[in-house]
Amino acid sequence: MEPIYLLTIPYIALWFWCIKETYISNPEWLDYFLAHKPFALLIPYIIGQPLFRKFVQATNVYERNKDACKKIMAAYNIAMSVFSFY
Repeated sequence: MEPIYLLTIPYIALWFWCIKETYISNPEWLDYFLAHKPFALLIPYIIGQPLFRKFVQATNVYERNKDACKKIMAAYNIAMSVFSFY
């Protein structure tokens, strides 16, 4: 199993646990989930990581566009830092 999947598994387990706990204590769990947009952003993040990794490996896009990729990664790191303070 690749390391990226080992990091993704705890997030999936946490997400399912949160849904289970919210559903049991609050039958309106979908309204709660949709009202807190950062939680909803976890779904495409978890799914997108391994898919994007495969895409980058197959197309070699990083090697051809290193400067742009580094700027994107810097913006991503800043966004995740801000998100962690939320």
